[in-house]
Amino acid sequence: MAPARPLPLTRLMLHVQPAHPHIQYMSSAVADVVADARVLIVSNRLPVTVQEAGGSVEVVPSAGGLASGLRGYYQSTSAMWIGWPGPLSPSASRIGRRSLEAQLTANNLKLVDLDQCDVEGYYDGFSNAIIWPLFHYLLDRIPLRSQNWDAYRRVNQRFADAVVDEMQPDDLVWVHDYHLMLVPRLLRERSPDALVGYFLHTPFPDLESLQRLPPGTRRPVG
Repeated sequence: MAPARPLPLTRLMLHVQPAHPHIQYMSSAVADVVADARVLIVSNRLPVTVQEAGGSVEVVPSAGGLASGLRGYYQSTSAMWIGWPGPLSPSASRIGRRSLEAQLTANNLKLVDLDQCDVEGYYDGFSNAIIWPLFHYLLDRIPLRSQNWDAYRRVNQRFADAVVDEMQPDDLVWVHDYHLMLVPRLLRERSPDALVGYFLHTPFPDLESLQRLPPGTRRPVG
């Protein structure tokens, strides 16, 4: 029996969140362009979890969320996935880190390294403390002040740099969710002709709600 063909990218976008009211079909012209493109999936987390035991490091598939939604497509094509694999313990050896990178490379996964300061600022302090409640209209949870915009911008630049390092002519870059909203614009600045798609997994808030962003964080996004 012939192996099942992967879903076309246009249909795959509908399968990530099939009930989302804002998902629309890409035009047939765009579908023709991306039909044979290699796809670089870019998300905050890679679709694997790092497990450490006895000084050794192993990556295992993650469950749920984007990892489950895109795993079938990613595994059945030449796609590359770029993201953060999660934290390594401070005691992880240099050999363990090299082993991690080798396992990721063998599975077409590209590591974006984040330290604890990055996680606290970009992920906890800005993505989850400001953008997540804003996009879910939980406006009373948004702090009046934030010192984490620079961390968010810095990490988005790091992701963009990782994409540029891997990007080849005719690749399609598919950036995911609110953690990486600056990445498309940063890629355009480096490569104006790049084919870049962005998929937000929540509705975008209205203009009035956007005014609740803390001062100093109201910047253009992708």
